[in-house]
Amino acid sequence: MNWTTWLIAAAALLLVEMFTPGFLLACLAVGAVGAAAAAALGWSIELQLSLFSAFSVLSLWLLRPLLRTWFAANGAKTNHDALIGAVGRVESDVKAGQRGYVKIDGDSWAFEAERDYATNDKVRICGREGVVVQVVEA
Repeated sequence: MNWTTWLIAAAALLLVEMFTPGFLLACLAVGAVGAAAAAALGWSIELQLSLFSAFSVLSLWLLRPLLRTWFAANGAKTNHDALIGAVGRVESDVKAGQRGYVKIDGDSWAFEAERDYATNDKVRICGREGVVVQVVEA
């Protein structure tokens, strides 16, 4: 396989990693970079796949726990955790007990209204259960 193909695969994995939790795809990207090095040296596809596997497993075993620990220690919020505390606007009038939608950074999130909300009311995300967020008045 061509070394540029491996690097494109690594870049794609890193891009998709931004939208998924757990640093799994980032570890596979490390494996793809290792395979790209083997391809650049002209090594066989079998060796490239072996290095991809070895680097992926090693990064899962070593790098992933370090990244998770570092992000937790520095208080960095990732994925859904970053949503908590965000302020958004209610998209349309919602009565208590009904499902409404709040717009946050261009995304719409469903919420169950505990009181009446008018269009454009500001709300703060205080929790999340699946794809439904809990809101309070901001």
